[in-house]
Amino acid sequence: MALYNNAELLTPLLDIVYQGRWVSVNRLTRRPGRTTDVFEVVTKESARVVAEIRWHAPWRKYVLVPRSETVWETTCLMDIARWLRLLTHERKADGIRG
Repeated sequence: MALYNNAELLTPLLDIVYQGRWVSVNRLTRRPGRTTDVFEVVTKESARVVAEIRWHAPWRKYVLVPRSETVWETTCLMDIARWLRLLTHERKADGIRG
């Protein structure tokens, strides 16, 4: 069964790239013209999309953009913070600007 991005119907997720204790992170199909990857954060228990991870050019970092009415606890936030640091480090190591 394929999972789909709820924000843009019928855009299949490419793959699970990170597994935390409570959530998984899925890389979405990159839209034409986009230079950075976008990810969705999905709960393991219910497969509900609770956030998006995307590049924020003004800060030159990947950031977490939680959906409204979501609740986060420390273990989950620490897992996501580790993943954000890794993504940002990889992007900067590639010498990509923006």
